[in-house]
Amino acid sequence: MAREKTRTEAVPRPPEDYLAVRYRCELIQDEDGFVAFHPDLLGCIAQGETAEEAMQNLDSARRLWIESRYEDHLPMPGGGDAPVGAQEEPPS
Repeated sequence: MAREKTRTEAVPRPPEDYLAVRYRCELIQDEDGFVAFHPDLLGCIAQGETAEEAMQNLDSARRLWIESRYEDHLPMPGGGDAPVGAQEEPPS
């Protein structure tokens, strides 16, 4: 029997909301081409022979990363939980 959500329970945002976010990305050239990744999306990484190909592959990787986490009911970046892969800053 499914229970109804109470007013205090968070209603999950649809994956489209997370796909619309512009996440910071980094692009690194190595001996085999280029590697692109989102530092805030732990494990979301792609590669390509050119920078453009790596970035296009990263778009696909990001979609799969977000959809997989959503389907597995895992915390999402910016979804009220700490961003995935986030660490506290050391005290200054």
